[in-house]
Amino acid sequence: MPAHTSTESALAPAPAWAWIPCALAGVTTGACFWIPSLAPAAWVVPAVALYFIVRRGRGCSWAFALGYAGAAYALAYTVRTGVDGVPIALTNTGLHLAATALHAPLFALALWTGARLPVPNALRPIAGAVCWAGAEWFMWAGTMAWPMLSLGAAQWRYPVLAQTASLGGPLLTSAIMMLFAGLLAAVALSHERRVQVATTAAAAVLLGGVVAYSLTTPSAPADGAEVALVQSPRNTATSTERLQNALDLALAQAGDADLIVLPEGTAGNGFSTNELKQQLCADAAQTLGAPLVVGAWFEEGDTRLPAAYLVDTDGQVADVAVKQRLVPLYEAATGAQAGTVAPPPGRTLSSGSADVEAGILVCFESMFPALAREAAHNTSLLTVITSDSSFGGQTPRLLHFGYGVMDAIATGRWFVQASTDGVTGAASPAGDVTLLESAEPGVLNVRVGQPHDTPYLHVGEAWLAVAGGVITAMVLVRGVRLRNKKDMR
Repeated sequence: MPAHTSTESALAPAPAWAWIPCALAGVTTGACFWIPSLAPAAWVVPAVALYFIVRRGRGCSWAFALGYAGAAYALAYTVRTGVDGVPIALTNTGLHLAATALHAPLFALALWTGARLPVPNALRPIAGAVCWAGAEWFMWAGTMAWPMLSLGAAQWRYPVLAQTASLGGPLLTSAIMMLFAGLLAAVALSHERRVQVATTAAAAVLLGGVVAYSLTTPSAPADGAEVALVQSPRNTATSTERLQNALDLALAQAGDADLIVLPEGTAGNGFSTNELKQQLCADAAQTLGAPLVVGAWFEEGDTRLPAAYLVDTDGQVADVAVKQRLVPLYEAATGAQAGTVAPPPGRTLSSGSADVEAGILVCFESMFPALAREAAHNTSLLTVITSDSSFGGQTPRLLHFGYGVMDAIATGRWFVQASTDGVTGAASPAGDVTLLESAEPGVLNVRVGQPHDTPYLHVGEAWLAVAGGVITAMVLVRGVRLRNKKDMR
């Protein structure tokens, strides 16, 4: 069979059977959202199928790629952001569909560009991986600033492939997945024996390394602080009763913890001025001999925002970290407002009596890698407090927790999350997960190890700009060479 040139490849019509692998790709990806633990392996299937079709076809492949992306992301939004009983649900649905419409052509463009860049076939998978990660960054951190748009980083319950993310952050995980898919596609598409052998070997080494790493047995840290995560539902008549119930759980089950974390909104309104609530927390902190992280509202002037307060072992409110990124539309409807009074800017809760400094993320904020990176600086523990009981089912709660796992991997910090009645758990920087098995009220005691710095913690997404620059330079150089050869003829 004669080799296809880039021009022939771009002009060739899509095969008549193109809808079959595209349909399988959509079904497979849809299943990944409902059975998240399958996603790391299953994502390879749609990536290879679409890579193959886009490289071989033109208009038809674009249509299939757009349809696939639209269906996948619409399903993702439904699963991740479904909120029961909220009047603005239809508005949210409209926004999600609009965002899908924006992302779908970008997704197709990334595949199309990776398939047609004038680079050697052996380097095409790398080019495709960079294009894919660039598209994700553009929608994730740029245009929409909604992290839920990241298909690559958020669809796992326990992200096995994501354990490689400590090399460069969540976006690198997407690039690695696309690279693996591209390597497999290169094996199928290349007409050069040496390229097939090289790409097969590279794919095998990459897959083998990830599998070997994922099968390693995690060991509990020998030293480090012990953290008690309280899971207490918001089903009581008053916020004072809710706070008392959470503190009773901590007093009964926290043991000798060095830090106790209560979920978002546990103390409700008026914590900074309510002497009874402060006294309840002070008594518990002094009895337990450990500081408390208490979820409450920050209220000053016309500013009303979710926040985390630190009550130290002396019974004093030592610090506060305020939520800086609100859920679009939803939290405004519940009364949250960034008014004229500027809240404290910091994300670190620290006290002289605490053995661990906590970098605070409130609920939805754990979905933003940049915020997690900010919270991880000068802290030893990423701490998320959430009231994810508002999610419509366990799947979105697990996906929300998965963002925190990604944050731990990317920043080299242990991650802990205290929830009302959703998912309470912890994750190590290696991606090892510990969960409170029941949705009933309870306490999860975990020992967290020492943090370590990762390249992502220092450079953020700069690696993507560098990789994109290298690929661009390669394309320009190869383009000049091809043009010179053509002129010589």
